[in-house]
Formats: sequence, structure tokens, C-alpha cells
Amino acid sequence: MVENIGPYQIQPGTVVVISEGPKPVGYFHVDEVRDE
Repeated sequence: MVENIGPYQIQPGTVVVISEGPKPVGYFHVDEVRDE
């Protein structure tokens, strides 16, 4: 786990794109962020 701060902060509704080099290969929508 990493800190959820700064320019890459994730929140509900965020779309996270997974890439291999410049090519996007997948994505997912964030529904919930747990604060543990």
C-alpha cells in the first residue's frame, strides 16, 4: 500500500489507466477508497 496523496491521489470516480509503454492496455473505475 502507498500513501494516497499528491498528484496521483485516487478518489471515488477516478479512472485508472494501465499502460504498457505508450499503449493503454486496461482501465478501471474506482468505487471506494479505504482509509486504513
